[in-house]
Amino acid sequence: MIPFTKTIGFRLWLACAIAIIAPLGINIIWLNLDQYRSTVTSISNALRENAAFKANTLTQIVPLNIDVLSLFSDVLDLDAGIPDTPNVPLSNEMKKVFQGTYDEISLVKIFPNGNKIVVASSVPECLGENYNHKIDIPEGSSFLAALKQSAKNHEIFSVMQANLFDRKTQELQGVLYTTFSAENLLKDLLINKQDYLTVKTAILSKHGVILKASDPALYLHTVYPDVTKEEFCQVFLNDDPCPINLELSSLTLSPLEIGKNFYSFKIKNKEVWGCIEDVPNIDIAVLSYAKKEESFAPLWRRARMYTAYFFCVLLGSFIAFIVAKRLSLPIRKLATAMIESRKHINHPYTDDSLGFEINRLGHIFNAMVANLHKQQDLAKANFAIKESAQNALLLGEQAQQRLLPNTLPSYPHIELAKAYIPAITVGGDFFDVFVIGEGMASRLFLIVADASGKGVNACGYSLFLKNMLRTFLSSCSSLQEAIQKTSYLFYNNTKSSGMFVTLCVYCYHQAHNTMEYYSCGHPPACYLKPNGDTSLLFHPGMALGFLPEVSHINSKSFQPEPGSLFILYSDGITEAHNSSNEMFGDERLQSCIQTLKGKSAADAMQNLMLSVKTFVGNSHQHDDITLLVLKVLES
Repeated sequence: MIPFTKTIGFRLWLACAIAIIAPLGINIIWLNLDQYRSTVTSISNALRENAAFKANTLTQIVPLNIDVLSLFSDVLDLDAGIPDTPNVPLSNEMKKVFQGTYDEISLVKIFPNGNKIVVASSVPECLGENYNHKIDIPEGSSFLAALKQSAKNHEIFSVMQANLFDRKTQELQGVLYTTFSAENLLKDLLINKQDYLTVKTAILSKHGVILKASDPALYLHTVYPDVTKEEFCQVFLNDDPCPINLELSSLTLSPLEIGKNFYSFKIKNKEVWGCIEDVPNIDIAVLSYAKKEESFAPLWRRARMYTAYFFCVLLGSFIAFIVAKRLSLPIRKLATAMIESRKHINHPYTDDSLGFEINRLGHIFNAMVANLHKQQDLAKANFAIKESAQNALLLGEQAQQRLLPNTLPSYPHIELAKAYIPAITVGGDFFDVFVIGEGMASRLFLIVADASGKGVNACGYSLFLKNMLRTFLSSCSSLQEAIQKTSYLFYNNTKSSGMFVTLCVYCYHQAHNTMEYYSCGHPPACYLKPNGDTSLLFHPGMALGFLPEVSHINSKSFQPEPGSLFILYSDGITEAHNSSNEMFGDERLQSCIQTLKGKSAADAMQNLMLSVKTFVGNSHQHDDITLLVLKVLES
């Protein structure tokens, strides 16, 4: 039996499966990639915006405290300068004025030996202390702000210091040192919930130590691997803040390609994406981060849904394959029976439970096989008939060979060319070219005729008409008389058959250089002058075979110019069809004839036939094609 893979059902299934599964798979991959890029963009924007917002919020601390501290000199009346020894009244006044604003505000005197001694403070216990370990004098900046942590309770403080200069000499005299708790401020900054993503925040020191974070597991971790213990200890407020047996733990940051300052690291073996944003005017930075698994959860859900849908389509395709294979079984059985019958194996088709219409075709096929012998007998009879028809056709070919001139006669100052292509082996068109008379009294006759019908019958009538025309043109004094006698005789012999003929007769007389013509319903010849002008030589005569006598219409004549062309043709040229069922037509014929200016009769005939052949292409020829070309040469 024919395998399923060699059936049209399998090819249809395969084409449908490829047409559905391939675009669907490509579309799913493209959608997932697009969703991935969109998700990455959304995550990066969320992290960047959160970091920028938190950094901007922390930045507001600096201008606020600059304004407050700038009032210090005016409120405390330091025109006399910073005292050299601890000043209790000034300390009490500072405590009274700034107790609600700062946890500590101290006035530190910088002595020539570099010591930084507290001479006034809102915290009395700090009077007289040396703040060398707490205060660094930055170069190029009169104000310093930072966040530091208490080693006792991990509370975060905002530490700010403003340099105080002598108003006259502009020499540095001291520092105004302040601290206040930033816990309430940071509490609202550490977490931010969005519609689809939880963005967390961590506060970093200038050396990358995490001071505060939404995840307690990140406390005091460093984001840079090369942080020294000394740099780490700078995040604490106390005099000796570093815990004993301190182990520096650093996060392994891997740069991400989604943008600058974007990194990947792990918290408890969970990958996290983060963005670091420096806070202007403060020695801290903000780390905005989110768990990758949580951030990409909607994408993975959508990808799983797409994948499940794709596998459902694959399953449906497999089920369709099984169903198509079973449904194709009847047609495969029928095809097998046909192949075996060709090998003369008698194996009739048997019904199938799912055959339906195929079973009916099988019954028809079985009946066809049963009638095979009868058809073979009919084929033998048809062969005999065909052989008889071929014999008749051979006789027609022989008659047509006598009907058409093998060679064209020569005539003074005239060039002639011919072409004839029958639609079938024996056609109804014919032409004739002959000379009557001798010397200057000789005349050249050109005849093109088209008999209705095709085959041997039409050829016989054409042969009969040709002989009549030659006889009457030789004996009659005018074209009109010859045509009238021919029409009468032709009608009387063909009226019972319904046969009719269109024809045109052209007569050139060299003595007078005149062209006389008469047409009986035939397409007009085309006259091409040496200057390229064309005209159709119309004549109102009627086809032969309809009436016993033609109308009394005189022939027409004129004197052609030397170098002019006459193109006589049958309607097989103008009615030639191409593959679009368009006809060659009169306009296209005249356009082609205009290109024949200056050509010989043979070249003109070849060019014109080539134009028709090019137009028709491989289309079937519906009618006989007859072409005669006459060129008048210089006398």
